[in-house]
Amino acid sequence: MSGAVCRPHFARLVRGELRKLSRQRTNWLMVGLGVVAGVVAGLVLSTSSGIWHAEGAYRDAIQTDPAYWIHGLVVVSGLIIRIVGGALLLFASARLVGVEYSAGPIRVVLARGVGRVQLLAAKLLALVVFALVVFAGLLVLAVPFGLALVAAQHGSLPHLLPVLVGGERHDLWVHLLTVLISFGVCILIGAAGAATTRSLPLAMVVAVTFFPLDNLVAGDRDYNVYQLGPNLNTLSETMGHMRESAFTRVAVPVDTTHSLAVIGVYCAAFLLAAFLSTWRRDVLE
Repeated sequence: MSGAVCRPHFARLVRGELRKLSRQRTNWLMVGLGVVAGVVAGLVLSTSSGIWHAEGAYRDAIQTDPAYWIHGLVVVSGLIIRIVGGALLLFASARLVGVEYSAGPIRVVLARGVGRVQLLAAKLLALVVFALVVFAGLLVLAVPFGLALVAAQHGSLPHLLPVLVGGERHDLWVHLLTVLISFGVCILIGAAGAATTRSLPLAMVVAVTFFPLDNLVAGDRDYNVYQLGPNLNTLSETMGHMRESAFTRVAVPVDTTHSLAVIGVYCAAFLLAAFLSTWRRDVLE
């Protein structure tokens, strides 16, 4: 008889992880909370008396300064997508990587011929696909959000579209890029926390507390230019746009290269921690 071992196909592992993600009720709950946050933000913008230290009511800018109005819409929409999508991916990655260690199925999966590193790679790839789907879905939801705001403030699309496809187009692409970078960071934080602790509760603690603690430690101190949170918070600004961060900022101005380098170093550290913990440590229980 043949002693050959039939190993699971990598693509099937990825599909299996995607199926797990689609069936987690917490993920759908987070999307629902994002819709609620969008509605609240729309109400605030509709009645705001001024944002980002600008003169005049934001609700009136749709007639008097459409470029400023569109910029405000892009910034607020991007902020909602970053917060909701980032929180969703932090929880989803921590849960996807950590649940099998806490619940015990990891031993069954490995007994069927799946390598530890192979399984982690499949989970990370599934999370990337999931993040892109979440990103696209939130962008689709942002369209009716913007249209509803236009209607509520008695604006007109023919008046706004030339501005959007003109000078504000680059601004939009910058915000989309920063959202994708933030999503990638959130995936790696959750995965690294779960892989190193091998505990779902501890992984969730890491996911929940990382950014609040990072921003708390940063404060206005000079060394925060080398911390992850402040560089992520102000990334769109370092790319040449107006002040718009609502969270902890870098203590001194930095350029795009500096911010991307700091973010890249943290991402490499998270990825290395996840894979080294998975590769070097056997599953003993």
